[in-house]
Amino acid sequence: MIYTHIDGEFFYVYTLFYMKRIILFISILLFSVNVFAYTDPYLCSKYYKLRIRNVEKVLAVGIRKVNNTSVETYVLGFGTPIHATINGAKLTDAYISKRRTLQCSGVTIGHVRIYEMAGLGIKTGEFVITSGDKRASTYLEID
Repeated sequence: MIYTHIDGEFFYVYTLFYMKRIILFISILLFSVNVFAYTDPYLCSKYYKLRIRNVEKVLAVGIRKVNNTSVETYVLGFGTPIHATINGAKLTDAYISKRRTLQCSGVTIGHVRIYEMAGLGIKTGEFVITSGDKRASTYLEID
């Protein structure tokens, strides 16, 4: 609180305006650490090839990289929800450690998500990602 003196009386002036700005700044900073746009030449060329041949909303779904405890997936296109499962159990947003936006020539073409599997408590399983009628899967052994 800040005290101001006006006409012989003290008024409490709450700094909610400044507190809102600070909270907004911190939330934007935290959000920008986990989410940022980047360009992947392979996915850009794949997007442009598929876009010429198709008019569908989601052009491709795939698994980009598999590590010991995480899976990096991509979706080219927009318009349908993305569902990820392991052994048939749906993975919620809590298992997404990073989200990135794919951009080519300043145009957003899709999304990359990194799913963390360490907290699931399973050793092996089939990881499946679907969006629209597109589907990709892989078999995982989690350390």
